[in-house]
Amino acid sequence: MGDNFFENPAHAKRAMRDNLFTEVYLSTAVTTPIQLKGWVSHPNPYERHGQRWHLYLSRVEVLRRLAARHRKNAASGAA
Repeated sequence: MGDNFFENPAHAKRAMRDNLFTEVYLSTAVTTPIQLKGWVSHPNPYERHGQRWHLYLSRVEVLRRLAARHRKNAASGAA
């Protein structure tokens, strides 16, 4: 499983909030429901991996986040 597989719901939620992935998977051991704006829970095709969450963003939102990330990278590069 890739880096976007989480055993811990807190780690998954942080990754979702930081937009590190467009999709996250939660272990079946995790029963905590996670709700975060922009993220939608799916019935998991990979049943043994638990819950799958997918990030749905409008094109405007994608561009806005890309610009923000670009600014952040530019600022850290200048420092």
